[in-house]
Amino acid sequence: MLSDILERIEHWFALHGASSYEGQRRESVSALHHALQCAQLAEDAHADAPLVAAALLHDIGHFVAIADVGEMD
Repeated sequence: MLSDILERIEHWFALHGASSYEGQRRESVSALHHALQCAQLAEDAHADAPLVAAALLHDIGHFVAIADVGEMD
């Protein structure tokens, strides 16, 4: 089960990670780089592993929404 979840997350980042990150202001960084930057900031702040994971995955819902729309077509 965990491996299925990890494979799905890897798949979403492979499909959508190169797309431009669009937060409150458009940045010249990919969605994957944004996620990695957030996780790195959490690690630098000595956050516990669950918070680092949350920082990494906090925008994953955007990828899920894209996947769901694609499946509906």
